[in-house]
Amino acid sequence: MGKGDVKYLIYREYVGSNTQNYNLCIVKLENDHLITLTKNGKQQTKLILEKDKKHDSPYYTDYGILMMSVFTHDIESNCNDERGKIKIKYSLDVNSNFMSMTSITIEYEKLKSEEKYDVYS
Repeated sequence: MGKGDVKYLIYREYVGSNTQNYNLCIVKLENDHLITLTKNGKQQTKLILEKDKKHDSPYYTDYGILMMSVFTHDIESNCNDERGKIKIKYSLDVNSNFMSMTSITIEYEKLKSEEKYDVYS
């Protein structure tokens, strides 16, 4: 991914076995050290993952709003228009309390029959 390139991955995250109940997820890849994860639906959140920086964001649940803080330790990405792999390591605080050290991997591949992507995480 070159400097100035922005890529978007958009997919549905199904909640339970009901295909009518889902969150729309958007992964915005701005460069090799800045990724924004947005989830819209019943559970709404926006995580800004920027290497060596801390960002705060609200997390909306059925039980109220939680304030999350995310510190991104590392981002590795190898992406192009056909396929890609992104690894992210971050720590998560909720309401100022340490919750977890998290590592996620997102892999995508463009489907040949359509202009859509399969996303594996």
